[in-house]
Amino acid sequence: VVAFLVGMVMFGGLVMMPLYLQIVKVQTPTAAGLEMTAFMAGLMGSSMTTGRIMMRTGRYKVFPIIGTSVMFVGMLLFSTLSVDTPIPQVMAYTVVVGIGLGLTMQMLVIAVQNALPPEDMGLSTSSVTFFRSMGGTMGAATGLAILFSTVRGHIVDRAAEAGFPAAALTKIRTVSLDNTANFGNLPTAARRLVLEGFADSMQTVFLTMAGIVVLAFIGTWFIKEVPLRTQGGLEAQGSAEQAGERAMAETASV
Repeated sequence: VVAFLVGMVMFGGLVMMPLYLQIVKVQTPTAAGLEMTAFMAGLMGSSMTTGRIMMRTGRYKVFPIIGTSVMFVGMLLFSTLSVDTPIPQVMAYTVVVGIGLGLTMQMLVIAVQNALPPEDMGLSTSSVTFFRSMGGTMGAATGLAILFSTVRGHIVDRAAEAGFPAAALTKIRTVSLDNTANFGNLPTAARRLVLEGFADSMQTVFLTMAGIVVLAFIGTWFIKEVPLRTQGGLEAQGSAEQAGERAMAETASV
């Protein structure tokens, strides 16, 4: 369940970031991709660090608890993004989310692998990956559904606050928002309203994902921490088979 929820947040939240950078911040796809490397830096750094700590201490349950807490903070930070947010600040927020995911994702796999017998290593790993992928699919669909179902209303609200006439509000309600490349052809004031509307809808998505992270955080407390195995999967399976053969031999000799 935790892997499913983490997958929802990972894809549901992060799929918004390239859209935010390209639509709201008017970045090229290449620039948006390069700016997302900050997220990968946070994820890889925290994942490697927690792996080393886990090897030394044998403890792993605490990392998903901390990780989901950091992800919650990251989603709240994402929910403050606006048209005027500087790019370095956006990248700093993605690092926070990356750190949270790095603390969480791999530890969930290890927890399941360590809880099940060695012969079920493949089953446990594939199950976690499957549920995380399913959660990612649902999270991306949910995030995009929220975005495009609310963006027009937010644009209209922004236009009404700016004092646009009723005829302009009616036109905004019918204009197509499917092709974002056309936003550059809009007058400056209208383009600003559209970008603010998209930013508002993305904030709604991030707040929704923050709520899902809370459920994941609660779920991490129910993870059962068992002593970490000191043998690899094949080695542990071989030892179990040898122990079984010895037991059968002792039974036969009796």
